Amino acid sequence: MKILVLHGPNLNLLGSREPGVYGTVTLAGIDAALVALAGELGIEVEICQSNSESALIDKIQSAAGSCLGILSGPGVTSPPWPWDRLRASGWRAICWASGHFLTILKKDCHRGPMCARNDRISTARGYLDRFGVDAVVFFGLANIRYLAGFTGSDGVLIVTREGGCFLTDSRYTTQASFEVAGVEVREYRGKTEGVTSLLKGELVKKVGVEAEHTTVALFRTIADALPEVDFVPIGGELDELRLTKDPEEIRFLEKSAAIASTALLEILPLIRPGAAEREIALALEFAMKRAGADEKSFDFIVASGPRGALPHGKASDRVLGRGELVTLDFGAVYRGYHSDETVTVAVGEPDLRQKEIYGIVKEAHDLAMAKVRPGVTFKELDDTARDYIGEKGYGQYFGHGLGHGVGLDVHELPVVSFRNEGRVEEGMVFTIEPGIYIPEWGGVRIEDTVLVEGDGCRLLTKVPKELMVL
Repeated sequence: MKILVLHGPNLNLLGSREPGVYGTVTLAGIDAALVALAGELGIEVEICQSNSESALIDKIQSAAGSCLGILSGPGVTSPPWPWDRLRASGWRAICWASGHFLTILKKDCHRGPMCARNDRISTARGYLDRFGVDAVVFFGLANIRYLAGFTGSDGVLIVTREGGCFLTDSRYTTQASFEVAGVEVREYRGKTEGVTSLLKGELVKKVGVEAEHTTVALFRTIADALPEVDFVPIGGELDELRLTKDPEEIRFLEKSAAIASTALLEILPLIRPGAAEREIALALEFAMKRAGADEKSFDFIVASGPRGALPHGKASDRVLGRGELVTLDFGAVYRGYHSDETVTVAVGEPDLRQKEIYGIVKEAHDLAMAKVRPGVTFKELDDTARDYIGEKGYGQYFGHGLGHGVGLDVHELPVVSFRNEGRVEEGMVFTIEPGIYIPEWGGVRIEDTVLVEGDGCRLLTKVPKELMVL
C-alpha cells in the first residue's frame, strides 16, 4: 500500500519562522516520523511539499494508479477542485484524510476536517441565494473558525459562488496555512484594503456582510471604498450555521463539560465558611486548567448569601457565612468549545425556605428537561419551567429566558425563551437553567447543558443537581 503525503504552502518554513510561536520542529523531522510510523504499519509513503497549488494538483494527477490514497495538511488546496482532470488522469475514487501533522504524530488526530470544512462552506454558500448576494463577508471569529478552521484572533473570511478566501495579516499567515481548510489563504497589510481588493477582483455587485460581528465604522469604510457594490447587512441568520453540532463538535463539547464538572467536584471542600468568593473562583479556574481546559468560558459567577439574587453576580471579596446558599456558574473551553453549568449549594444546613425554593427550581429544571425532544418548541420548554415557578408563587422572581445554545460561543443560538416559537432539532446543544432571585434574600439557579437526541436529550454536564450541603 502506498499513500501520497502532501504538504501545502509555507510548511517548508517550519522550525525557522517564529519558532517561539510554532516550535522548532522541522518539516524534515515530521516527514522522518511519518515514514517511521508508516513503516510500522507496513505502508509506503510518497511525500511532496510545494508552495504552488497547481504543482500539488499536478502531483496528485501523476500519482494516480500508484497511490491508494492521499494524506494532506489543511490549506493544501482551495476549491473548486478539478475533479474532471483527476478522473481523467486515472483516479476513480480518492481515499482522503486531512489533519495537522503535528497532532497526527501525537496520536491525537481527527479525520477529514477538509471534507467537513468544504461541507460547511457549501452550506454557507446557500446563504448567497437566500439573501440574493454574490458573496458573504464573515468577520465573527466563531463563524470563521467553524467554517475554515482558523483559531487566531484576527482575520476575514469571504465566501463566493465559486470558492472562498481567508484573509489575515502577517502575524497569522503561517498559522493559517496550518489550520485553514477548504479556502485559499491570503495575507493583507490592512483589513479594509485586503477585503476591498479581493471583492474588486471577484467583480461582485451585491455583498452580504455579517452585521452581528461588524462595527458600523468598518462597514462604512468598506462600503465607501467600493461605491459600485451594494452591501447588505445580514443579521443573526448567519449564526444559524452552527445551530446543530456534528460528531466532532459533540466530542469537544462533552470534553469541555467533563473538565468543568470534574473541576467543580474537586474544589467543593474549599466552599466553606470564611472562604472568599474570589478565592473559590480562582481555585476552580486552576482546577480546570489542570484537567486540560484551554481557558475558562467566562468570568465565573460565585454569588453567596444575598448576592445570590444577582443572576450575573461575578465573584467578589465577600466571605461565605454558615447557613448561606452559594450559586456557582462556571464553564471550561476545550478545542474552542465551551461548557456552561450552574450549581447552588448550601454552606451548612439550609433552613426551610432555602429548601423550599431550591426544590421549586429543581422541579422546574426537571420538568423542562423531561420535555426536551425534537419537534417541541423552545417556548413550550420555557413555559414548562416558568409556569411551574409561577404556580408556586415565585413567577416574578424568574425574569430571564430558560436557556441558550452552547458551542464555539458560550451564548449562541438557539435561544430557549418564551419569545422563540422555533422547534428543537436533533443535534442541538443548549442549556436548561431556571432560577429564582429574591432581592435582599438570595437566589437559586440550576443549570445543565443538554444534547438533543432522537427521542429526548442527554446530559453533557455532570455535577449532580440534588442540593449539596457542604
